[in-house]
Amino acid sequence: MQDELATPWFDSSLERLALRRGERVLTLEPRLQDALAMRAAIGGDGELTAVIADRARAEALAERQLPGVRVLAHEVSGDERFGTFDAAMCTLHTGPALAPARCAALLRSNLRPGGRFVVDVPAGEMIPDLSDAWREAAWDEEPLAALRGPSDLELVEALRDAG
Repeated sequence: MQDELATPWFDSSLERLALRRGERVLTLEPRLQDALAMRAAIGGDGELTAVIADRARAEALAERQLPGVRVLAHEVSGDERFGTFDAAMCTLHTGPALAPARCAALLRSNLRPGGRFVVDVPAGEMIPDLSDAWREAAWDEEPLAALRGPSDLELVEALRDAG
């Protein structure tokens, strides 16, 4: 599986999520090691639902037959209801990021009252040196947009609007 390594910032995201034993957790687009770490954090009584758009990646995780792990090969649009979860982690780094409003709606419809979440998306300006060089070369900005995530303000506004 291509993504055997966890994302470099995953430990920080996992710490912020503060998973507890026995919790029900929803994770979007986890890498293999990320899913394994989350599964270890929630223990044998916990349940992890991993939603992965790429069928091959989803099947690779499902083939491991990890107890308490449900894997869904599904491209998220934001209006799905996968269940009621104590915590959710959205790590939408493997493809075009879900629009902030759609991500917020997904969290609202899947988290129990008082549930916790971490949204781990590319920063608005992840690679300033590349962006500067791109602009100096006067290249079309559209391909560069795929490397940009929402600003903190956009994400906060979307979450606030979703309630």
